[in-house]
Amino acid sequence: MMRKPSGGSTSAFMERWEEKKKKDRFKADIRKDVKEYGWLCMNVYPNLPHQCEFSYSIGFYETFKLPEVIVFGLDKAVAHGFLREVFNLYSDGKDVPVNTRVEDIANNDYSVIFHEVSKEHYLEFFGNACTHYGSTDFPVLLLSLPDKNNVFPWESGYQGQMPKDPFEVFGDDDFL
Repeated sequence: MMRKPSGGSTSAFMERWEEKKKKDRFKADIRKDVKEYGWLCMNVYPNLPHQCEFSYSIGFYETFKLPEVIVFGLDKAVAHGFLREVFNLYSDGKDVPVNTRVEDIANNDYSVIFHEVSKEHYLEFFGNACTHYGSTDFPVLLLSLPDKNNVFPWESGYQGQMPKDPFEVFGDDDFL
C-alpha cells in the first residue's frame, strides 16, 4: 500500500514537486548559459507601479573574476546591449573604473558611471545570482545612466525619471 506524503494532500505535494523541478531546470539553464556564453542577462520586471524594470548579469564573476553589473529602467534589449558591452570589455582584459565617467560603453553619446552595490541589496535584487554562486561572495556594480543632457540623477539639473538611488524605490516587501 502506498503512503500519502505527510504535510498535505497528494495534489499539494505534486504541485510542490513540479515547482521544485521547474526551479531546478531554471538553475540548470543558468549554469548552461554561463558555461556556453560566459554570462547571461537576467531581466526582472516590477511588481508595483512605482518601480522600474532592471537587468543584471550572471557569469561575469565566474568567467572573469570581475563584478556583475546591474542596470535599471531600460528595455530588456537595450539593457542586454549595455551588459554585452561590459562583457566585451572584460573579454578584452579590461575592467571598468568605479565612480568615474566612462565614455566608450555601447558607442553612445553619453557617459555612464559604475558604482559599487552594497551586499545588503544582494538577496533582494540578485537572488538568481546568489543561488548560482551559492553565496553573496561576488561583487556587483550599478551601471548609472544620465538623462538626455548627460546629467546623472544625483546631479543638479537632472531631468530623467530614475531616482538618485534606484534601490530605494523597492521596499522590503516588494518581492514577496
